[in-house]
Amino acid sequence: MVVPFLECIARPHDEPSKGQNLLADHLLAVARSWGDPTGDPPSRLKFLAGLLHDAGKARARWQEYINEPATKKRGSVNHAPLGAALFYYCATTLLKFLHLPPGELRELHFLITALCYDIYDHHRELSDYNLAPPWANTLSKEDLEECDLGGIWTFVEMFFPELGAGGALHPCASNSDALADEVFSWLRGAEKTWEERVGRGEARLRHQINSSQDRYHLAAQRCLRERTCGLIVADRYDAAKMNSSGLTCDDAVHGLHRLLRFCEAKGAAALVSSKGTANLLEQRRHLQDVCCEAYNRTPGEGFYTLVLPTGLGKTLTSLRIALAACASGRCRRILYVAPYLSILSQATQNIRNATGLEVLQHHHLSMLAQEELETFDSLLLESWQAPIVTTTFNQLFRALFPVRAQHTLRLNGLCRAFLIIDEPQVIDGAVWNLFLHMLQAATEVYGCQILLSTATLPPLESGISRNIIPLAPDVESPSRYEICSVPDPLDEEGVTHAAIEELERSGSVAVIMNTVADAASIYSRVKESLPADVACYNLTGCMTPLHKAHRIQEIASRLESGDKVMVISTQVLECGVDLSFRSMLRATSTIPSIVQSAGRVNRHAEGGLARVMVFRFLRGGELDTRRYVYGTGAAAQETDESLSRHPSWEEPQTLEVVQEFYHNVMTRNTNTAALEALVEAACGKWSALASQDPFGPDYPHIDTFVPYGEQFLSPRMWDLLLSFAPGGCEELYEKYLDKRYWAKLSFAERKRFIGLLQHFVVSLDPRVAGHIVVPAPEIGICRIVDVKIYSPETGLAHKVGHGYDVSDSIL
Repeated sequence: MVVPFLECIARPHDEPSKGQNLLADHLLAVARSWGDPTGDPPSRLKFLAGLLHDAGKARARWQEYINEPATKKRGSVNHAPLGAALFYYCATTLLKFLHLPPGELRELHFLITALCYDIYDHHRELSDYNLAPPWANTLSKEDLEECDLGGIWTFVEMFFPELGAGGALHPCASNSDALADEVFSWLRGAEKTWEERVGRGEARLRHQINSSQDRYHLAAQRCLRERTCGLIVADRYDAAKMNSSGLTCDDAVHGLHRLLRFCEAKGAAALVSSKGTANLLEQRRHLQDVCCEAYNRTPGEGFYTLVLPTGLGKTLTSLRIALAACASGRCRRILYVAPYLSILSQATQNIRNATGLEVLQHHHLSMLAQEELETFDSLLLESWQAPIVTTTFNQLFRALFPVRAQHTLRLNGLCRAFLIIDEPQVIDGAVWNLFLHMLQAATEVYGCQILLSTATLPPLESGISRNIIPLAPDVESPSRYEICSVPDPLDEEGVTHAAIEELERSGSVAVIMNTVADAASIYSRVKESLPADVACYNLTGCMTPLHKAHRIQEIASRLESGDKVMVISTQVLECGVDLSFRSMLRATSTIPSIVQSAGRVNRHAEGGLARVMVFRFLRGGELDTRRYVYGTGAAAQETDESLSRHPSWEEPQTLEVVQEFYHNVMTRNTNTAALEALVEAACGKWSALASQDPFGPDYPHIDTFVPYGEQFLSPRMWDLLLSFAPGGCEELYEKYLDKRYWAKLSFAERKRFIGLLQHFVVSLDPRVAGHIVVPAPEIGICRIVDVKIYSPETGLAHKVGHGYDVSDSIL
């Protein structure tokens, strides 16, 4: 059975009264978005690829599958191999009619190879180039026989008349089966040619890259998946009937004015509450003005830095600069990127409050796994099309180093965006220069601007060859803290005793451990030893974002009231959290991490010199758990030696210690191994880059829904919950599982639903989750077996064992 091509659909219409989404209309929309039939040869080839990318949907079996009710669907019908094969057949034939020089023909043949992979991969993981065509083991003659090839040829001939009557696509066979046999035979015979062209093309490209004076920069440009992004954006946007959106100049001006009023009000409130001295508040205001003026003098550069001591207003200063860039028309979107969800949640709320603008928060908990919902739910999160987007390092790495074709959607969000990369020193040193090379490629291709904001910035020169503009002036650091090393290692009992002693001395203490298991263990011991009236808190990544944010607010309130406060935490407290303690104990990590932690003591210079005690922690008196998070490489070794050289120092000496640390680490290890992955990926081995992660190896995790914490929702979010699920968050999850319910929601409603659901999700190691999660591998977000397992004090941290697993090191 063959369905006439012009009657084939791309998908059923959401509203049947509006008719069908015809396949021909979808193919033409994608082709026009991706290429130009009257342009240069590369543009014509992309147009042709767009015309045929979903041609496999013309198969009778696919048409039958897509018309089935969702309740009866069994598996799926893969259409990408046929689309890639038909494009290869047509594109290879087209080149014969263009009469181009041999050198240009070789380049175009290699481009055809790349476009074949774009089509083949456009609903899956990105492939490595192979000496056999990607469809070699998945395409059968029956797939071709199920299609109206004559109708497809006629459709293509409308835009490529040279392939028309008397040309390559003019049917030589007398019927569909014979035509299918003819095309299939040609594809089989072309496999040898494919092998030769891939091999020669890769060799030419490798020689070109290796001959370049800046081979890594050239390789990075080739690795940025701009071409793949063009197809995915065209395909998904047309499927979802979605348009690009951004921040208008008027909205940016409005947001900028509101931000300035917000800063004034915040400063006044800080003085009233004694949360900062007048001198420190004036210094923040002055620095913000100076940094913005520095940007306005050089508004057209690609890279800027904002290096200031912690607590001097980097986030709001960065936001003001970004709004100024959008108000001028230079940029059209703000993308704020943070390392951890704890920073992200707080920064997202601050940005909303400060600007009054729409903010889309995107991280791994906000994703859906169902393929059927790909063009809607993942699209609205992954395309980064809101005026302001807040996201994590992990998601930015998936844009620059995508694993799946869907990830390349985010590259479109980088177009003329202003990126604020907060606390970039957290990125693993092994991939730091690799990350910088890809960022530079993004500024050149997409015209985005990058602002790196931190108190401890690693060296940039080995990854960025463009001009880098420092926006912050040299400032005299306030003297708010002293960092000192504890000479002897501490076990659980030693940390507990030291923490309680510090609490008696100073009144408020933060203890930062390196793993969830350690933080939970110390919390249990300290809690038992403290009087009932002393506020004691545990903070880790094993809490829902809603619960964690509420606890941080509670801690802030207690600190402002002058209560005795003890917090035992992981690195959740290390960056971006506006809390100020009088004393801190920090398990040895790395020098930049220690300095960032120190930013949580005496943050607003509200008291005398605070103390940060750095100690080597041995679990059970034997096991140094730092290695689970920070490894045992150059950074850990240099930290130990640096603490030996500088057993104590005050804040004004911090910059010197940090710069010495980075210099010595770079001397020990130049980390060029990761850069070779750029060359390999540029030459076709994409898997060399796809595995890159900002924090080292990415471990498996299970996203777990926990129906806890409705009482912590803001009034706006509470109203949203009632609109979706009057029965509460339990009902919200039930509707997440109900595909029929999803089908009734609009695009905007789905966006709000996902944003609400992510407030109740915790990411767990599979070995921990195996005991407390309802098994459901086909569902993107699983459910906890019993909400009573979740503790109001520790979330799920008390369920984390002491083995080496990801939950041991979740932040």
